[in-house]
Amino acid sequence: MNKKEMEKNIKKIITIYNRKQKGLNDLSKWIDWDWEAKDILSYFLKHIGLENTKETRFIAFSRIVDFRETSLKIFLEKNEFSEKESNDILEKSYDFVQDYHLRIHEEIINQVEKENLLTPFYLQIIKGVHLVWSAFGDFYKVWNDHIVNSVNKNLEKDFNWDMEAIMNFLGENNLFELDEKWNPADRSYSVLVWKDKNYKVKTYSEAFKKEVWEIVLRFDKFIKNLSKLEDEVYAQKEAYVNYLTSIKEAFDAKDNLIVKWRKVDENWMKITSPFQIAHPLEYYADKYRKAVSPEWDFRLRNRDVLNTEIFDNILWMFNGFYEDIWRDSYNEIYDFTIKNLNRVQLNISSPIFYYGCFFTGIYSAQVVPNDEIISEKYGKKIFAFPDYVLKSKREEPFMRLQKETMESTLLHKYRKFLFWEDKIFYTVYEIETIWHELGHMLWGDLDTEVEMNKKTGMFKNLEEFKATTSWLIAYFLHWDWSVRKELIMTHIIRCIWLLKYRNITDIIPYYCESLLHLIVLFKSGIVSIKRDKISMYLNDKNYNNLKKEYMEIYTKLIYTYLNKLDAWEFLFEYIYKHEDGYYLPKDTSLANFIRYYYELYKHIWNEVDEITDKWKYTWETESFLERILK
Repeated sequence: MNKKEMEKNIKKIITIYNRKQKGLNDLSKWIDWDWEAKDILSYFLKHIGLENTKETRFIAFSRIVDFRETSLKIFLEKNEFSEKESNDILEKSYDFVQDYHLRIHEEIINQVEKENLLTPFYLQIIKGVHLVWSAFGDFYKVWNDHIVNSVNKNLEKDFNWDMEAIMNFLGENNLFELDEKWNPADRSYSVLVWKDKNYKVKTYSEAFKKEVWEIVLRFDKFIKNLSKLEDEVYAQKEAYVNYLTSIKEAFDAKDNLIVKWRKVDENWMKITSPFQIAHPLEYYADKYRKAVSPEWDFRLRNRDVLNTEIFDNILWMFNGFYEDIWRDSYNEIYDFTIKNLNRVQLNISSPIFYYGCFFTGIYSAQVVPNDEIISEKYGKKIFAFPDYVLKSKREEPFMRLQKETMESTLLHKYRKFLFWEDKIFYTVYEIETIWHELGHMLWGDLDTEVEMNKKTGMFKNLEEFKATTSWLIAYFLHWDWSVRKELIMTHIIRCIWLLKYRNITDIIPYYCESLLHLIVLFKSGIVSIKRDKISMYLNDKNYNNLKKEYMEIYTKLIYTYLNKLDAWEFLFEYIYKHEDGYYLPKDTSLANFIRYYYELYKHIWNEVDEITDKWKYTWETESFLERILK
């Protein structure tokens, strides 16, 4: 099989995956009906022990298709389930979702093998990825129970939910992961274990011996099977074997964890084929020591060329600001950023297989690796999933919460855009998502995150705002107005949508980001509240106000990053921490709306709007010929 044939077969594999995804999304049709006890939503509810109602069927759909636990957690909280009951139900839901999706993965692998779509080497790649899956599932459950449900909750109780006090305690007692220079690292591959009336740091392999040993054994088998074959298409056998070997060794390590996982990232950056195997990369779930979550997945690149103007606009904006702030004063940060931007590997992908922590959260775009020493040498990879995102958004049921909190004209315009305007959607996605990931690379260097995070642990709560504001500024400075309405509209709706995550640990950075954006949006006049509903007023005057407000706040943000100030110094100017532990804007009227929104969310989030309301969008999306053929 040559490269051309392989690329053709990759499209066939993505088609197989898309059909399976369509079957998943079609489960939304069952939310309104309780026929057919054999339906997957009913099976799920029976498995976790919840009554079968319209509300719980939405929860089942959200949990199975989007993987999110949020709706289920809110339901359990609202109905006063005990902590033990809730944890048991959440674990049962995880097991069900994992088993259900693994059967889908196996069906895809069997069809790929039956149709002979891959060479023996790449067939072994997907089989090997799947071989490792169950070990990651078991690892995730004990990891989440130990860190998120136990250690972190105990720390919060001990220090009365004071994040700065917790960070001080961890620093003073040398409980952070250390790099090769014995400095606190920006992430960790270890956990805290309570022993002899003190916390001790244990590696994953020490704290979770059984689960990690199973991972190591499966990697060993994967590597042996792959080593017997040759990659005659992309000539990347050595890169894959080195990569998998370094993961196995890192999991088994008892010391020098940052160095050994850095080797994983180094080998990963050398894999440039469309077959991208990811590894533990993200650390949002653990907000204190940034322990990296057990994730394992396989992404298949299906479109690897985008207009280079996307990168040019970010570069142009970045260079323009640097000229205004005396580049010579920050040469190292400037050079570091430019090198990263110029070496980005862009992967427009489909998420074919997913395991571990992915069964608790939907796919999102990424810029990785997190290790800046590796990025300094090899750059970064950006992953984005536009087709997956569009299909998922179109199949999500319409929710009553949207109708109760957004003015009808705004909601109609957004839904019309979502269902009718594919080309504009992809343009908006490129700016909103890929420029956002590029924005993460700006204004920092090797120790920026460590320095801005070590006092209060608030870096991530500012970083997402920085990334999004970067693309907004780049768009304001040098992009035409052809998608202005859609871009600002989706930005507003995203900010409102994020408000419901104020208490979800791994999404709080995005919630904080939304608060800052809403402050700017309201101040500009583009957004207002009438009768408890969000309205958009986009005209030239308000648009120019918006640009001015964002320029001012972005300039402050740049100086915060260049001088590596603690992130809370910037955030404190705009938001505060409520006595109940969540963040609110200092603007009273906006804070009142956000409180109102969240209370409404708790009561009606699981309520689906009339499904017939959706038909007027999907019906008009189809061509006349398609309707006749049906």
